[in-house]
Order: sequence, then structure tokens, then C-alpha cells
Amino acid sequence: MSCCGFQCCIGKGEAEREGENTGRHCQARRDKFTGCLQKHITRASGRLRSMARLGDKKASYFSVVYSASRFPTEGEAQLELIPFDKVLSQFPKNVYDTSRGVFICPKNGAYMFNFSMRPDAPPIQSFSVQLMKEEEAQVSLYANPTPDGHAGQSSQSCILNVRQGEKVWLRLVHGAIRSDMRAPSATFSGTLLRHIKNME
Repeated sequence: MSCCGFQCCIGKGEAEREGENTGRHCQARRDKFTGCLQKHITRASGRLRSMARLGDKKASYFSVVYSASRFPTEGEAQLELIPFDKVLSQFPKNVYDTSRGVFICPKNGAYMFNFSMRPDAPPIQSFSVQLMKEEEAQVSLYANPTPDGHAGQSSQSCILNVRQGEKVWLRLVHGAIRSDMRAPSATFSGTLLRHIKNME
């Protein structure tokens, strides 16, 4: 009969025939197998820990919301930075600067950015938002009310190559946006898709 890949004498009749020397030999082989198994487990655990640390070093992301009810608080915006003030998640720490309302790129790479918001109401007015990298607009989001006066949530996304230290932020070109303190609807997030060591 086999046990853990080794031929072992564990039947009573067979053990009696083989004698005590065979029993000791089987036990020694079991002990050797157990020792090898423990070494493999230890090595695998070490590899997993190394992979986790490597994953942390490569990761970069943020998710923020605007938690007040309206931006701007009065009137309409004219090329104003949207001050997302509440961080839901981010890595590394302070990669999104809430005091300035900007994402500060921690390492060169290709990043995916997403933002979503809805217009102020009532009455519902059109609005325009631009995703900015430093002082250059990259993509825009436009939202206009329907003829019956309705307008829902609008979203935009893109993938950009961003260098370490560059700032990415959202600018409200005109109009006003509505959010909610309990469950904000104005959101902005970014995730590193691929680290690019040398960027042209």
C-alpha cells in the first residue's frame, strides 16, 4: 500500500512479516517526505509574499468624490478646478492631493481615468468638464438637458501616458454640477495600467 507517494508497510500482517527494521525504514521515509513538503510550503509562502510586495510597488490608484451638494456653490463656473474633497481609496498615500484637487503622478506609466457627474437642477442647465494634464485639456464631457427638461448622469474615460510629478485634474468649463453629501454622484478615479520606465 502506498502512503503520500511512498511504499509503506502499514498493514498489520505485512508489518509483522517485515519486522521492526522495515517499520523504522517506513517511518524514516515518511519523516523525510514531511520535511521536504514543509520546505516546499515555506518556499511557496516566501514567493507569494515577494509577489505581494512587488504588486504593491507597481500599484497606483485613487478614487475621490465631491461631497458637497453643488459646485460652484452659487452661479455658474468659468474654467474652475473641481475640488474633489473626499478620498474613497488611494495608493500610495497622498497620491491625490485634496488640498489642491489634483492627482500627482507617482511614476511614469499609462493610466486610465474615469469621471462621472450630473448637472445642477432645477432648472437643468448644460455643463462641460475637461480632464486636464497640467494645463492642457485631454478629453471633454458635455451634458445637455433633453427637450422635456431631463438630464441624467454623464461619464467619460480615457487612457493617458503620464510622467512622474505631472498633475491631472478636472476643470468645469461652464455650468454647475450636483452631488450629494450622503451618496456623492460626482466622482473621479484613476488607475495605473502599465508602468513605463522610460517615456519619450
